[in-house]
This record gives sequence, C-alpha cells and structure tokens, in this order.
Amino acid sequence: AAGTASAAAALQKRLQEIAVEKQELYNCSIGIAVETGAGLVVSAGNDGSFAWGSVTKLATGAALMQQVAARRISLDTPVAPLIDPLLVREGLGRMHVLFGPRADSITLEHLLAMKSGIPDYDTATPYPPPPTDAFRKAVYAQ
Repeated sequence: AAGTASAAAALQKRLQEIAVEKQELYNCSIGIAVETGAGLVVSAGNDGSFAWGSVTKLATGAALMQQVAARRISLDTPVAPLIDPLLVREGLGRMHVLFGPRADSITLEHLLAMKSGIPDYDTATPYPPPPTDAFRKAVYAQ
C-alpha cells in the first residue's frame, strides 16, 4: 500500500509538471486525471476552466451520425444556415465573414472529415485578419 501511495504521489507530481508546462505554452488551464490500475484517481492542474478543443469531436461526430442514421439530417447539409444564427447571436458575424467566402459551401461531411478549410481557432489567423479577433476573444472569455 505504501508503494502504491508513493507511486500515485510521483504520478501526480509529474502530471502537475506536465499541466504547468502546457498551461504556460498554450496560455490556458489544463486538467489531467488518470485512473491507475489500483483504482486510484490521480489528478493535477484541474483548478480552472479550459477549452475542450478536440475532445468534443468524438461526441459531436457520434451525435451527428445518429441524426444521419435517423434521416433527420444529411452529410451534404450546408452548415452555415445551422451555425450562422449562433455566431450572429454572439456578435461574431456569419461564417463567410469569419472564414472567407467559401465557408458557405461547407457541409457536415466536410466538418466531420476535418476537410472544411476552417482554420484552427487556437493557432490560425482568421479570414480576413481583423484588428481584434472576436471569435477567439469570445471563446476564451468563458
């Protein structure tokens, strides 16, 4: 039991180091949790909110494919009419304003296959480059 506790403490220390390193690199908060084989949950750096980023792709993809299977939506459905009202409500404009004129032709299939041409909002420059990036500002204001 003492060996398990010291291993868990060492793991927690290393996870905290990783969380701090990545927080500084990406200017965000990071939480890490691991369930060990001994049934312990070891966590570090979970004291703040953070963007989920790619974690949501699994749930979003599964939910969309369920809707496709139920014939409620098609993979050929353009996403701008679905997303524009949300963007406008947040004061961000429409997709073509944020991501360029081709954004209106993006479909659900493009998004699911990661072939939409929409840049990653963490690292890419939006189109056209605004003086201040309202999209990133709104996302990280949470």
